[in-house]
Amino acid sequence: MLRHLINKALTTIKNLFNKSLSSCRLPVAWKLANIQPIPKPGPQLTFRPISLLSCMNKSMERAILAYMIPRPHHHTFVFCKGMGTSENLTYIHNAIDGKDSIIVLDLEKAFELANKEATPSLLA
Repeated sequence: MLRHLINKALTTIKNLFNKSLSSCRLPVAWKLANIQPIPKPGPQLTFRPISLLSCMNKSMERAILAYMIPRPHHHTFVFCKGMGTSENLTYIHNAIDGKDSIIVLDLEKAFELANKEATPSLLA
């Protein structure tokens, strides 16, 4: 919704975000949540609550989060948007090309499936 606003409206929202940050205060309306019950699966009819917050609050949180998350090292591929297994494997392949190396990948149930004889110090 916010992406389709005109520049003047975006500037006003940016100024509101900056003023809120500089004063360390959020508008009261941004703190209010609409609580909706969501039915739980199962034979009994039970519910869990879900809180729906203001889209302005969520937008400001997202903008702040972008500045709070430290930029990872250029060799770090975990939790990096747009980075996946293929980038990691390409980097590893280029780094070890022609050298004897051991590659360890974090796979689902990796510890349960590991060869105990190959890694006695880790699984003993």
